[in-house]
Amino acid sequence: MGAASPSPGSAAPAVLITRGPIDQQLGKIVGLTPVHELRKAFRLLVAVLAVADERRRERFCSGGCGHWWHNLLVTGGR
Repeated sequence: MGAASPSPGSAAPAVLITRGPIDQQLGKIVGLTPVHELRKAFRLLVAVLAVADERRRERFCSGGCGHWWHNLLVTGGR
């Protein structure tokens, strides 16, 4: 007996983000319940954006740039 595919309410955000056009999948991710699924989705999307930004910086900003967000200062705490 094979494993059933997850229902939209229990599908992990990491699975959803790989299953089709990003605009459609983001809509599904926003509709996830319970709230801990939304927290997982938020953490996943922040991680994906961090990787994308790092790659973009290496490609377009390695020689220096004037993007203000590259110079944000982190002050204390987490």
